[in-house]
Amino acid sequence: MNYLLLALCLLFVGLQSLFHKQYAVKSSDPISIYTLSLFARISAAAVMAVAIVIKGGFEFHLPTMIYAVFFGVGFFVATTALNICMVTGPMSLTNLIMSFSVILPTIYSVLFLGESFRLATGAGLVLLVISLIMFNYRNETLKFSKSWIFWVIILFISNGGCAVLQKIHQTNYPGKYQTEYLFVGMTLNAVVNLFIVIFYKDKTGLKNAVKYGFIYAVPQGIANIGSNLLIMMLNTMILATILYPAVAAAGIVFAFCWAVFIYKEKMTKLQTAGFVISVISIIVLNLDL
Repeated sequence: MNYLLLALCLLFVGLQSLFHKQYAVKSSDPISIYTLSLFARISAAAVMAVAIVIKGGFEFHLPTMIYAVFFGVGFFVATTALNICMVTGPMSLTNLIMSFSVILPTIYSVLFLGESFRLATGAGLVLLVISLIMFNYRNETLKFSKSWIFWVIILFISNGGCAVLQKIHQTNYPGKYQTEYLFVGMTLNAVVNLFIVIFYKDKTGLKNAVKYGFIYAVPQGIANIGSNLLIMMLNTMILATILYPAVAAAGIVFAFCWAVFIYKEKMTKLQTAGFVISVISIIVLNLDL
């Protein structure tokens, strides 16, 4: 059952990247970045609101509210930092460093929660690092600005920090307050992005961004909240040293599949090898060694 949920989680990870990519193809105006976040977070919060109603109501738990606010802020900082990094620096290296942030919850779990660092964990992580480098490699001139260096560090910390917060929360309150946690975090994000869209100066692409927001950003938000909810649930079922690297590796697998089979992009031999190694890393991480 645990690994069935993990498979579903990885599917959601893949679907959100597909919807995100398709939205970017259809709407590339500057305001579309914030419109995507707005529609995605509203849909995510709405899904959690329905889940709360189904389970019998909102359970107010002050520590969870504090965790959720920090999560919401961290989530917003991570998405903002990612957008800035994409504009000010090399895309491939930005994606690579963001993917490496998976190491933070893994390290936290080993150092502070006593999770064992098995032979399979070490081998799987090494393979994951190799696959990330190979898949994200581009023949591009890497130019770094001080702004990009600053924001990519923020991206690494905030993205990994969100995962650590989820792990800490579910370690302290296993199986509890998951919907409340995500509802508050996503609602906070939606409100912040709403104000940004309202006061954004250049609204020339707003109509187009809103149109494709309904079509692609809404399902992207649903897939995102689905993966986040399942990650919170799996935090109490599967070792973090397996869960988070598997999620990172799945990102490569689905990115490869979408690129080749949907967008008909030609992958280099190095990228194809990276895809194969990422699949192997998932298998190795799940070996009982």
